[in-house]
Amino acid sequence: IDSYGKYDVRAAIDYIQQQRPESPISYVGHSLGGMAAAIFLAHHGQEDLQSLIIVASPMDFSHPDPLWKLASFGAKISSFGIQTPWLGRLASRMKKSPFGVEDMIWNQKNITQSTRKQLLRDIISPMTRNELRQLSQFINRRSFSSTDHKKNYQKELLKITIPTMFIAGRKDYIVPADRVWAYHQALGGPKKKFILAAKAEGFAEDYGHLGYALGKHAKKEIYPLILEWLEKEGKKK
Repeated sequence: IDSYGKYDVRAAIDYIQQQRPESPISYVGHSLGGMAAAIFLAHHGQEDLQSLIIVASPMDFSHPDPLWKLASFGAKISSFGIQTPWLGRLASRMKKSPFGVEDMIWNQKNITQSTRKQLLRDIISPMTRNELRQLSQFINRRSFSSTDHKKNYQKELLKITIPTMFIAGRKDYIVPADRVWAYHQALGGPKKKFILAAKAEGFAEDYGHLGYALGKHAKKEIYPLILEWLEKEGKKK
């Protein structure tokens, strides 16, 4: 996970700058993508970015829940990782996954059956052993820091002042809203916005972890929020 932020995001931004040197760059990260943003910022600073949008990315690892414990267990028992694509294809043939697994990943009221099958069959990616090991490390240390102990990514966020919008879901059991709120609180800048995607806040459904992008109402409710932020805060200064 360290490498995604330190090297991969850096390479992507460098490429965009080469192709379109006059265009401002904003970063939109979902889940692990938002964690990679924090790692990038810790190593490279904020100079190359105009704004951030962080969707369902955690920054609080102080209270391990069953899902995080499962990640830790998977890191210990697996030599290569958890082969989730095979399990996903198997689950896509069932009307409902056993043990309520899907309830953790999305709010089933906000996902069509065709989208559900495609998600399970084509999109779910494997979790490598090193990813699982670092996730369990965050839990064990109760902090978001590098494997070599040299960088505490959460503390580095105090230096970040670019405009940032956070989106969390009421029924996100992968990354509950309080974990995303911790990211919001860790950021040093004054221009921050936190949105809870919940029926109580006027949304059509309580959003789960994959509903922000692929839920029934995402195009009408989540996409416009992101676009508005990009147009307003992502302009060249």
